[in-house]
Amino acid sequence: MIIAPRAVWGHRLLVVAKFACSGGLAAAAGARWVPGDVLSVIFIALICTRPAVSSALRDAREQVLASLLGCAVAVLVFAAIGHGPPGVALAAALVWALEARLGWGFNAFVIMLLSVAYLGYPSDAPWTERILLRETSLLLGVAVALAVNVLAAPWLGPLNLRVRLAEGMQRVQRFMETLATDLQQANPSTLGRTATLFDREYALLVELRGELADLSRDVRVAPLLPGATAASAAEVVQVAFELEQVVHHLQDATGAARSVIAGLEAASPPEDFLLLGTCVETLRAGATALAEVASGRSAQGGELARAEVRRLRELDARIAAPEEIDERLGPRLWIMLSLAAALGHILRVAQRAESWASGEAPTQVALARSQAGEQAS
Repeated sequence: MIIAPRAVWGHRLLVVAKFACSGGLAAAAGARWVPGDVLSVIFIALICTRPAVSSALRDAREQVLASLLGCAVAVLVFAAIGHGPPGVALAAALVWALEARLGWGFNAFVIMLLSVAYLGYPSDAPWTERILLRETSLLLGVAVALAVNVLAAPWLGPLNLRVRLAEGMQRVQRFMETLATDLQQANPSTLGRTATLFDREYALLVELRGELADLSRDVRVAPLLPGATAASAAEVVQVAFELEQVVHHLQDATGAARSVIAGLEAASPPEDFLLLGTCVETLRAGATALAEVASGRSAQGGELARAEVRRLRELDARIAAPEEIDERLGPRLWIMLSLAAALGHILRVAQRAESWASGEAPTQVALARSQAGEQAS
């Protein structure tokens, strides 16, 4: 079972509790060791509290380097032209240029700006004392966040995997339903607007796969919950890859469908209307299959995807092949090939999701069967 719908709310409450613990411990640690900069400790601890320990380590490293770099820029600029507004503005501009060059991300940019603002605030304390206080606050916040992440990883890690994977499936499911509705309207402009969303959807799924890879590493290090084995954790990352491939093939099918719809006329062959109608039904069936898998019914979802691949194969046999080779290899065939490939990846999603539930890697026979179904289609 991937995730029960009611468990999503429980997961959100646990995440809120994790952040609350991180903020509370940071406040206590800051009041104990750096009472003059408690807010910085809390802020850094909340930024570095991440779903996975590995991503928290990357964030911690980035925050430390960003703070040191921001302090260095501030000291150099303020030593040259003073603490006034021109100095702060110049230091902020240099920080922005460095962040754009290094590509560390928005959080690192904020940390660098805060370092500049902290050192730019008028004070009688020497530079060394102020920088030491700033870095101590940052390191203390990072230490609190890492401690919370390490303690929570064995308990929240497997649940994070399940919830995020289910959310990725539901996202692809909704996208397939939207595409089916647009295709049913047989309007090239409507499909064109949908086609512009493919890059965004694909980028989000790639980001999801990276997050799942981080979480799976945590699970392999500390598999304390039932079903959180190394094999099943690795399968989750592969499921995310299969979801990316579904979107990739849907993009091909959409481009081919736009060509078919643009050439539709009253005297068009009936096979064109049959093809488009079948595509709509196939997309909705594929969305239903993903919904079944996300709800824990992987076997039912896989069987539904397998049935749709057979239906596409039967449709291919019913549509008369044009005599010209260019037409035979044109958009009509490309639609069926792309949809069959997308359904083949949905079938693999079902098989790999089932292996997550069993804690074992999918058998080569099962994967070979799904590949054979794709090739036969």
